[in-house]
Amino acid sequence: MCMSAPKDNSAEIARQQEDERQARITAGTAKVNDAFGGFNDDYYAGIGKSYLDYYNPQLDRQYNRAREALTYQLADSGNLDSSAAARKFGDLTSDYGVQKQTIANQAEGEKQGLRGQVEDNRGDLIRQLETGAGVDTTAASAMARANSLSKPAAYSPLGDLFSQYTGALRTNAAMQGAGYPGIGGIPRRQVPQTSSSSVKTIE
Repeated sequence: MCMSAPKDNSAEIARQQEDERQARITAGTAKVNDAFGGFNDDYYAGIGKSYLDYYNPQLDRQYNRAREALTYQLADSGNLDSSAAARKFGDLTSDYGVQKQTIANQAEGEKQGLRGQVEDNRGDLIRQLETGAGVDTTAASAMARANSLSKPAAYSPLGDLFSQYTGALRTNAAMQGAGYPGIGGIPRRQVPQTSSSSVKTIE
């Protein structure tokens, strides 16, 4: 009696396993994309705006103080209307423009840096799905990573960007603190005390 060989269904099994794998990857990818769905163009624009809103007012305050210091210094020396003064103010304005552009570039860097981190994490999780990670495990990891990436950035205050222009104000404040007339200032009044011959400073 002739026996027939068992049917080879390995190809069908492999195809079924691949279909299941692709379905798992598709489902997992959808969950990963949902977890990172809040990181859209509006979100990244907000990151850039937050950076500018933090640093630009500091820059403007420093620039105004530096311009005031330079004005006092030049007026005190009688050079406020000189060509040298014009060059100084031009240098200050130029430095301000450079710092303004630097902040704008760094704000853009913040946006693009976060975008890169988000896409790196998204890609890593999808690769994990492709190598066998479970849908639920990957989804939980995606939510955790998204929450971590969405935490507000911690910014540090600007350093003194115009120190070469503000030395005059510091000197002026020190002089006035010692009771001497500062740049463009007047001496503080001193009147005799009734109880002694010493003098009393009126603030």
